[in-house]
Amino acid sequence: MALKTFVKIGSISNLSDARYCAGMGVDMLGFSLDPSSPDFVSETAFKEIVGWVAGVKIVGELGNLDTEEAADLITRYRVDYLQTDNPRQVAALSALNVPLILRADFAENSQSSLKEICAGNQPYVDFFLLESDNVVLTEFEMSFLRRLSSKYPILLGFGFGAANIHFLLEELPIRGIAMRGSQEIKPGLKDFDELAEILEAIETEE
Repeated sequence: MALKTFVKIGSISNLSDARYCAGMGVDMLGFSLDPSSPDFVSETAFKEIVGWVAGVKIVGELGNLDTEEAADLITRYRVDYLQTDNPRQVAALSALNVPLILRADFAENSQSSLKEICAGNQPYVDFFLLESDNVVLTEFEMSFLRRLSSKYPILLGFGFGAANIHFLLEELPIRGIAMRGSQEIKPGLKDFDELAEILEAIETEE
């Protein structure tokens, strides 16, 4: 199984999502390590889930946790990347010698702020993840994203669906896309419709 672009699936909280996404050939699975998050995954659950998947990079999603808390977590959670929402923590987190993803909310930051965030943290960060719950991509946003992603390794986490994903991948020089898992309806029962539509749309012949 191969996909047309790099894919990260975040907020993984159950084995069903993890196995499905790994089987579809995604590149990264993200797990919330922040106890205040509704998607938080305990150390026991994390080890059980990760033990069932192979061939993917594991991302520890910190939210706004500080570097001291992150240093403790990586002794208990074996991750390949750390993801933070706090640009002020990036330089300190880089000292932990774990590759970093910096997440930013596209709607909550101005274009100038996003450019500053990327420029200031580029030496420390492998990917910049842009997410938003309520932005519709117009030509204005597309033009900005085109310029930003031509300079920085952007993972786009909003504004696409199965109908327009190929158009966006052709128009924007982004490094890849990002989506989120969801809670199980009950143990072992999942609705994969939204994820499946997009992943199947970008599936390619190996």
